[in-house]
Amino acid sequence: MKSTDLVFTGDIFDKGIGITKQTVARILESDNAYDAMALYMFYCHAVKCQETTSIKCTAESVMKSCKVGKVRFQRAKETLKSLGLIEDQKPKLIKVSRN
Repeated sequence: MKSTDLVFTGDIFDKGIGITKQTVARILESDNAYDAMALYMFYCHAVKCQETTSIKCTAESVMKSCKVGKVRFQRAKETLKSLGLIEDQKPKLIKVSRN
């Protein structure tokens, strides 16, 4: 089968998770791009699953899901906040920007 002959079942665009080229570039310019990108993609996944832009999650549940410790999680989260990609709205709520 040639790569041009691929067939996708279902609506891949509705089920996919994507971020803009500009957002990727902004994250890649940060000091901890790897962790920040992974955390942002986790948040994007949560946005899709919860069907909202203000996701409900705890730091502990995110760290467990991403298999990272507190220091790496906090650094990545602070990076995303400083880039204006997420914001804390109130305890246990994270708003994810769609830049």
